[in-house]
Amino acid sequence: MKSKGFSKLLIIGAILLAVVFGLFFFANKGYKFPKEINSKDVDLIQLNAPEKGQKIATVDTTEGTFKIVLYEKEAPATVAHFIKLVNDGYYDGTYVYKIAKDNDGKGNYFHAGTKREDGIVLNKKDKDKEGFDQNLYDQEHKSIDVERSKNLWPIKGAIIATGVDLKGSGTFILGINSLNFDDKLKSQLNEMVEKKKANKDIVDAFLDKGGVPNIPYNITIFAQVYEGMDSYEKIFDVDTDKKSGAPKEAVKINKITLSTYGE
Repeated sequence: MKSKGFSKLLIIGAILLAVVFGLFFFANKGYKFPKEINSKDVDLIQLNAPEKGQKIATVDTTEGTFKIVLYEKEAPATVAHFIKLVNDGYYDGTYVYKIAKDNDGKGNYFHAGTKREDGIVLNKKDKDKEGFDQNLYDQEHKSIDVERSKNLWPIKGAIIATGVDLKGSGTFILGINSLNFDDKLKSQLNEMVEKKKANKDIVDAFLDKGGVPNIPYNITIFAQVYEGMDSYEKIFDVDTDKKSGAPKEAVKINKITLSTYGE
């Protein structure tokens, strides 16, 4: 009996050791980057000032105002959908409902554009409930094909279009801030360049501007903050619930207006 008990302890100990080793291994594995980070002949248009005649949008939030340039050539369907929603007043009074932060409290990216403060959107089972709004349902569940571009990357200030539950491309907005580019992350990126597994221009953009380079490439980046970055950054500094990432006090998009750069 003692032998069996001892054997059980050995097995449990081995399992715990394996779990601890596994956690240690994955914690020290480093970042995984999309293979497209090695794309050739890129034109990193996000690093350029807007050109005269480009469509821009002014985003007025409870944390301040910032301006974004829209990339119609790179993401025509997404930009057209965004423009329609802006003209319809959809984003007026919508919420930033989640801010993803690292262990040091640095905000990496935010989720925004929902009518509810908690970020919950309507689904099929709500259609028979009193007060159901078919137009709102159609807007929130609008799905657009992902428009990837090797010229657009999740550097700081990039604006991404997402669908319900962050699937595909659609009505909602993901705003990119930055990871903490510590020595480990910098070393990994530079090593990829040395081994020709990453495009140096792309890596240099991340190292210079910041961003979230390990975001999967199956996304639509359709705009970039070019003015008011201080107001944009304030969104990431608000206090959040550590578990859900929800702002403790409401952060809202008051209004978005469209115009043309240079006019």
